[in-house]
Amino acid sequence: MVEPSQPPIKASGIRAFEHTPGGSVRFVHGYDHGVRTVTLAISNNPPGGDAPEHRHPRGEVFVVSEGRGVYSVDGVDIVAAAGDVVVVPAHSLHSFRAEGDTSLRHVAAFDSVRFDTEVH
Repeated sequence: MVEPSQPPIKASGIRAFEHTPGGSVRFVHGYDHGVRTVTLAISNNPPGGDAPEHRHPRGEVFVVSEGRGVYSVDGVDIVAAAGDVVVVPAHSLHSFRAEGDTSLRHVAAFDSVRFDTEVH
């Protein structure tokens, strides 16, 4: 077996921020790990938890790993569940909320070396 060039990054070792009431987000900046053009946001949102409308100067892709969420992209609601992918073009006004009785967990990938947000 070939040894990896870097050990896995443990999410538990990454500082968490509260971005939704009772929720958390952890950022993995690719440039810290030899990948210059991507930032990941690992997000956990309790039932009913939501993010305010905001936008980014770069595109964003959500990969839903658990639960069900409603993602609003430029005023259009998209219902997504575990296994679904939601694409948000650059500069699009968007938000999300956890729907149902379980937490919404997703990973968001940004085509950017850093994370910039404009909240509305």
